Amino acid sequence: MSFDLSRLKEVRQRLGITQNELSNLAGVSQSLIAKVESGRLDPTYSNAGKIINAIEQASKKSCIKAKEMMNSKIVSCSPEENINSVVVKMNKNDISQIPVIDNTVVGLVSERSILDSISNPRKTVSKAKEIMEGAPPIVSSETPSEAVVDLLKHFPIALVSENGKLKGIITKSDIITKLYGKR
Repeated sequence: MSFDLSRLKEVRQRLGITQNELSNLAGVSQSLIAKVESGRLDPTYSNAGKIINAIEQASKKSCIKAKEMMNSKIVSCSPEENINSVVVKMNKNDISQIPVIDNTVVGLVSERSILDSISNPRKTVSKAKEIMEGAPPIVSSETPSEAVVDLLKHFPIALVSENGKLKGIITKSDIITKLYGKR
């Protein structure tokens, strides 16, 4: 990791650790941390290494994982399920997309795909498989929030898997609520 010590205070505060906690993690004095943060001291190579390693370790510990953001209630439908039934499920559960599962995840029905099917009056649609989009991404329960955020810029949902079994679902709303909703 390339790290600029002039940003030490900013990074430490973002991680939510005090100078004293950082000094304990790094094995250096709290006054050394304070002097480095204020720009009054350029630490020795070995102390800089200790501080950087401590920041990296604190960073790994503070990272929110997919399992902490996911909703464990997965509402899904089968490819053969009637569209009316799918819409009822979506309305009942107040969701805007639903994974299509047939032993594995095979697609996604979203409000957009339903609207697209309505706007084409020449095509009669009766089953989920006829309007489903491609399958959403599946991430490990240990995937960091940053990776999930990047995926959700391109997909409406991500599914969470652990040991090959689906364990949850993450929507954009779940991430926003987890990262910003509860302060």
